[in-house]
Amino acid sequence: IENLSFSDPAVNVFVEGLWDANQVQVKVGRQMLYSEQSTRVALLGPGQRLLLSVQVQTTETGAADTFLTIHTRRKETITVPIRYESVLGKLAFLPAKLLFEAAFPGSVRSRTVAARSSFERPVEVLDVRSSDPRIIPELITKTLNPLARTEIARVQYDPSNLGLSGTSSDFAASGSSLGLDDEIDWDAPLTESMISRWSRLQRMWDDLGSSGQTEIQATLYFDTSIIRAAPLPVTALLARPGTVSVPSLTFDLTQVGTSSSQMLTVHNPGARPLAVQLVFPKCETSLFDINNSCDNAFRLGEEAEATFHIKPYGDLHIGPIYFEPQAHLTYNATLYVRNNLTILRPVHLGGTGGSGRLVFLDGSLDFNITAEDLGATQRRADRRTFALLEDRSGESEGSENFEESLDASSSEDEEREDKLKQVAPSLAQEEHFDNSDVDTEAGDLTVRSQKVEVTRSFWAVNDHELPVEVKSFDINGVPGCSGFGFEVRDCRPFTVPPHESVELQISFTPNFVASRWEHRLRLHTRFGNALAVPLRAFVPPDLLPLLADRDPFGGESDEQTKRVIAALGLGLCAAMLCVVLSDVVKSSQGGEAEICSERGDLVSLLTWPSVNALAPSTWTTSHHEQALVQQRAARRDRRDAQERHEMEEAHKHHQQQQHHHQQQQQQQQHHQQHQH
Repeated sequence: IENLSFSDPAVNVFVEGLWDANQVQVKVGRQMLYSEQSTRVALLGPGQRLLLSVQVQTTETGAADTFLTIHTRRKETITVPIRYESVLGKLAFLPAKLLFEAAFPGSVRSRTVAARSSFERPVEVLDVRSSDPRIIPELITKTLNPLARTEIARVQYDPSNLGLSGTSSDFAASGSSLGLDDEIDWDAPLTESMISRWSRLQRMWDDLGSSGQTEIQATLYFDTSIIRAAPLPVTALLARPGTVSVPSLTFDLTQVGTSSSQMLTVHNPGARPLAVQLVFPKCETSLFDINNSCDNAFRLGEEAEATFHIKPYGDLHIGPIYFEPQAHLTYNATLYVRNNLTILRPVHLGGTGGSGRLVFLDGSLDFNITAEDLGATQRRADRRTFALLEDRSGESEGSENFEESLDASSSEDEEREDKLKQVAPSLAQEEHFDNSDVDTEAGDLTVRSQKVEVTRSFWAVNDHELPVEVKSFDINGVPGCSGFGFEVRDCRPFTVPPHESVELQISFTPNFVASRWEHRLRLHTRFGNALAVPLRAFVPPDLLPLLADRDPFGGESDEQTKRVIAALGLGLCAAMLCVVLSDVVKSSQGGEAEICSERGDLVSLLTWPSVNALAPSTWTTSHHEQALVQQRAARRDRRDAQERHEMEEAHKHHQQQQHHHQQQQQQQQHHQQHQH
């Protein structure tokens, strides 16, 4: 081909290239402008072909006819007629720039492209092509009417499609192969190779981000009956796939010894089903600092150990995941979500073990009984009254002997009460003594006995970070709010917030005379724990008599019991006396009967034959008889010793008298001799 010529300056010719018989391009093309009426355009060998393209670009509307002439060395002339028509208008795309959301290998994004034609005639859409294989267009219409908005193509963005190079192609190949379930051994424990593969993918993502390859710039070219290769720019982002919505699970402050649980939400961002499994790494495969210990407080529930399948773009709550702290520590661990999309996805677990603890400020609940608690003021006033009574009666006994007489027999008490009754009004006037405790209406003096009850308030503080919920109490293992003389007032469940305090009112009522009581109060919490606190009461030895005077210990019920026992005792004595009198009458009528075993022995009613028959068997055992024999022998021994002592004293007195008489006789003889 010697030269190419064309007569219209609006026409340009492009030599696309030269191909041989095997469809191999042997020469690249170039543009032939109107001013270049050159020679030696190309040399075509046997079986070769030349590809020419004609482009018309004009600024005037209208139709035109022209031709292209090709001259060869053999003087051949080839004429190619060209007819074109220029129209006024343009083609606008909606949107003007197509933008795709971030996607990853395994997910597909799709958008629709519309166009509006300003040409006066309909425009035929012939073809559409993309500069990047990951951007896949598809025509959905062929004709564009003038000035009408028409959807012309549907465009998909598939990051896993071939066409990347370098690191990106490696990543695409790796990412596109993650959709096969058979590549993951779901029954095997989490091994080092699995974690290494996941780490390698993470480094690939980092490399893509650092090199700027996570943003894809492409162009769509639309060929129409009027416009050739109308461009539409496209931007797409390459994102790292994620299967969980939160990167970590933080458990609330949990009571030590108990458990709390949470569910993990797993999301399938892809268009294919996602298989997932929760797994903790083996201890020997811990490669990262986040796995600080295999002996942690986290575990999976039985229902969370299976393999789950999530439908495309769906969510699933998997669990429960338990947190069971055993100490007041902060725990950290890593749970992996094994899946067929990203191989692994780590989830950081964190939690803190805590508790609530009640601490009593004094360490123990002590009752130190004082004289005021026992009513010692009233007792001293009574002693003062009796001392004044002794002074008025002129008796010579001291106050100490008179105080000892307060605990004497009942007959002496009655005499003192009668005397005090007579002088009590005058004492109240002269000594200004309050005798309100003296009962003058009943005709006798009685110091009213009152039950001793001491109430103390004790403060306990919750010095830890969780509330303490006390549900019940017990004293020395006896359930309830009272026992062994101690009673918890306002006994009901309560809650103490962190770093707050609570007041416990406890009363103590001694039920017998002692100087020391020691028990343990237990407070049972909602979590099954029990706080044991020493519960003690102390009475000084010098106050024990005052405690004994504050009878009754059992209250009104004890008084009634004493009255019943006294009535039964009197009735029993009366019955025994009647039996003895009946036996005496019978013996005097029927003859002499020896009643006493020894002369001078006191008669024991329990050894009387008729009374003994009425007595219970436990009273007539050999032990009782032996005790009676021992008592009688002891009395005989004391009587014999006393008689011997009296005889010895009489003998000594007689000897002293004889000696004195002899001395008198000798003195008389000496006196007579002297006179003589």
